[in-house]
Amino acid sequence: SFLKLFQNKTLGWLATATALQSFGDTVNLLDLNNIFLIKVLHYGPQELGHFATASGLSAAAGGRVTLHLLKKLQKLNVSALKVSTFFANSMWTAGMVSMGLARRTRHLSFAMFLWTFGQLRSNSLTTYLQTYGAAEGLGRAEIVVATANLLAYVKVLAPLLYSNLFSWAISSNNRPSGLPYFVIAAMTLLAQGSFVLAAP
Repeated sequence: SFLKLFQNKTLGWLATATALQSFGDTVNLLDLNNIFLIKVLHYGPQELGHFATASGLSAAAGGRVTLHLLKKLQKLNVSALKVSTFFANSMWTAGMVSMGLARRTRHLSFAMFLWTFGQLRSNSLTTYLQTYGAAEGLGRAEIVVATANLLAYVKVLAPLLYSNLFSWAISSNNRPSGLPYFVIAAMTLLAQGSFVLAAP
């Protein structure tokens, strides 16, 4: 059960940050991205295919960027994981806001550029969960299973939340069609706040 991750304050805040970040995971955005691109940017199957390909390339590039950043930070003798988490969450937040405001392909491209630097924002949290979980007597596999159990709930809730938010947003001209992305941006900021409160 994921409740094992809430045995103490630090572990609990880290688990909360992980769950909040997961609301913005690419796999949880698939349906939202497609309906947003179809309804707002009027994309067809070909454009959707190009977007999917670009998203994959962004994720791959994000891995390289994150690894390079961590190496640089380690050489500077600073808390590499903390700085990289702040940087990645900041970029993902900016990317989500940009996506919500996108009305043309060039806007979308800029949003995706920002996403690249936040694709692996959960890596640092995973490391901290393992470290502090072990201190509470949890095994590595036990932490992995508990985390997966927690994120399984997010995978169910996120698409439902976004589809309802989007339907509500486009039902009136006075509401921003990018509202779900703004909510994701807010959740990412809350994730960063939870990470700070954990004080690992």
